[in-house]
Amino acid sequence: ESKKEDGWRSFLAYGKLIYHGDKGEGSYSVELSGEAPLMTDRGDKSGRGAEYSALEVFEGKLLTFDDRTGNMDELVPAEGLSFTVAPALAADGSNIQILMGDGSKNKPLKCEWSSQKGGKLYVGSTGKERTDDDGNIVHEGEMYVKIIDPAMNIEHADWRPLYNGLRDASITKQGAGYIIHEGARWSDVHGLWFFLPRKASRKPYDEIADTKKCINLMMAAADDIDETAGDKVHLQSYLDKFPLRGCSDFLFVPGTNDGHIFVIRTEEALDGTITTYASVITLEAKVLMTECVLAKGRKFEGAAWVGGFGPFPPAGPSDTVIFNAAASGATPE
Repeated sequence: ESKKEDGWRSFLAYGKLIYHGDKGEGSYSVELSGEAPLMTDRGDKSGRGAEYSALEVFEGKLLTFDDRTGNMDELVPAEGLSFTVAPALAADGSNIQILMGDGSKNKPLKCEWSSQKGGKLYVGSTGKERTDDDGNIVHEGEMYVKIIDPAMNIEHADWRPLYNGLRDASITKQGAGYIIHEGARWSDVHGLWFFLPRKASRKPYDEIADTKKCINLMMAAADDIDETAGDKVHLQSYLDKFPLRGCSDFLFVPGTNDGHIFVIRTEEALDGTITTYASVITLEAKVLMTECVLAKGRKFEGAAWVGGFGPFPPAGPSDTVIFNAAASGATPE
């Protein structure tokens, strides 16, 4: 969405995921009910803002993260199904900006995914080092994960060992290939991190070739693996592979013991057309809801269950009706 005179605009879409059948696998369908605009006057020096790439209900607040500015914003319920965008506040009352690396440099993190574990909020990036045109490493700031406690204190965790363990498992080792992450979730049920990478390549990064490197790979690993433990990573393909369509986020469906996964994949066609798709799969990649178009002209990059939050009614009995919100990034002209 284009930059507006008074700031940047993005959208929050809301709807429901409906379960059909008795206890067991059954099937699902998804319905969007509407969308609400999100406005912010905070952008970066290049003139971009409101590129929200993750959503999370944490400590009674609906939070979202800008992958250009590193700003953590709170979506505050307003009249009806509208929201105002306000800076999320740290314990000292300052606006929260998530920085890359160990936080020592004033460079915003390209926030791409979020999850919760042990009562804390995790915010991560691509999991890939930045390189120059010759393949030399410029920095590894996007290989750190931010761990945020309920008081909004931020810990900068070095995830290079874990990310490199995933690369070892998929034969995309540093220098010879890469993985780009936009979706990651912790499962208390399984005691594992799950990743549905957006892109992967067994060749060095090339900006043009990268546009066609989307992947249909599910990965699961403990949080203590390192670059030598690739054999401990579970790999599973899911859905069909399309070179321009990759995962932007996913959620475990409540009431399924983290056995059913709601997946959002986005496709950026070479002619500029953008489409968001939704599906539901099992951990074994069995399809419970055939991938369908969720929205055309929108790139939904983050998702959260919001039943019972703010203006949204609570979910129905069992996991029959679940409300889902997704934020789309905004890039000004």
